[in-house]
Amino acid sequence: PLRSGQTITIIIPGMLGDITTEIEEVHKDGLLEIVDLFVIRHNGLATKSDSTQASVHCPEKSVSDYNVTGDAGREYSPADFCIEPETAIKVFASQYDRINLVSHSFGGFQVAHALGSGALSEGVSAKVRKWVSLSGWTSSVPESGIKFDFRQIYTQWLEHVRQSGDLSVISNNEDFLNQLNILFAEIKQLPEQTEVVSVNPLEDEVVTVSAGENLQCLAKNAL
Repeated sequence: PLRSGQTITIIIPGMLGDITTEIEEVHKDGLLEIVDLFVIRHNGLATKSDSTQASVHCPEKSVSDYNVTGDAGREYSPADFCIEPETAIKVFASQYDRINLVSHSFGGFQVAHALGSGALSEGVSAKVRKWVSLSGWTSSVPESGIKFDFRQIYTQWLEHVRQSGDLSVISNNEDFLNQLNILFAEIKQLPEQTEVVSVNPLEDEVVTVSAGENLQCLAKNAL
């Protein structure tokens, strides 16, 4: 239900967005009793793949002529993915006084760029009052990590989603990773009025606690 003038919560899942189905089938009704809710689906997802059904969660698309979310035949770049939360925030800022964000994994990178790169006007960003980042990846892509080679693991993931057809991404792996670093460099400072809560499990080998420490450096109002 639309409660214009109050609060909306936007959920930005990681890649490929497997929490979407769980949120909408298990938690949606309870959440809607409290606030309005919008769950982002990433562009470039195959709509008829068994492995992406938890991400797309749209029976209408699975039986339609559309085989992919977004534009058919388009290869999506990191910059394209970063536009997703930016667009949602801009749209809902015209209808709501307060916007809360909840992101997971790569969704944290998307939100950090939307809030910290100057992509949003001051009036729009001022409405983003809280951001909860769950195991949010908010780092650049180094040559190697403490426990494994970051570039190798991301390259393997890109090859997997490309070969399976689950996600339409640009074909050059190095370009994809280098674009992530360029986008990360554009993140300067998060809005002062946005309360940032970063939750990073100590045992997470992919998104380490250092990602939460990065957020603390970017945000003036962070936990």
